[in-house]
Amino acid sequence: IPKGTHLFIHYDIGLKKDKCGVALCYYNGEVSDSSGNASYPTFRFPLIFTVSRKPGQSTSLDKLYQFLRQLAQMYTITFSADSFASAGMFQSCERDGIDYKMISIDRTTDAAFMFKNVVNTDRCELPYNNILLRECSELRLLNNGTKVDHPAVSGCTDFDYAGKDGEQPGTKDQFDACCG
Repeated sequence: IPKGTHLFIHYDIGLKKDKCGVALCYYNGEVSDSSGNASYPTFRFPLIFTVSRKPGQSTSLDKLYQFLRQLAQMYTITFSADSFASAGMFQSCERDGIDYKMISIDRTTDAAFMFKNVVNTDRCELPYNNILLRECSELRLLNNGTKVDHPAVSGCTDFDYAGKDGEQPGTKDQFDACCG
């Protein structure tokens, strides 16, 4: 990540059931449309991952915040998360002077469709990530097109679930983090 970069970090916080999706993104320039009349931003996602925990444990929000603080020492950052379990992190950001925003990915389809547009118009660089590929392959529109969600049980036998036996959970933790 180039020095002086402004990083955008989104956490899709999962404490007990879901994993915590984490995505880092930064502005990478602009591309013009074919007519040359408009330009559109491009983005680079240098890091996308999930944080899990041992059975019976909760995700360590303290460790996640330590990661933010380390990034803030090297870069200008803007942190975002949805409202679930993030109040304490937002208070810590306020105390430490880290820019933060509450962004809910699940209340509308806006963020999902914006991310889809950026991907489909080749305006982002994403690392090859089996979990993200599986999650994107299984997304569906529910509630008359007002909610993007994943199946309870994955039907995918490729990507990160290749070679696994038995039912595997459907997820969208990394997808939500990228959308944020």
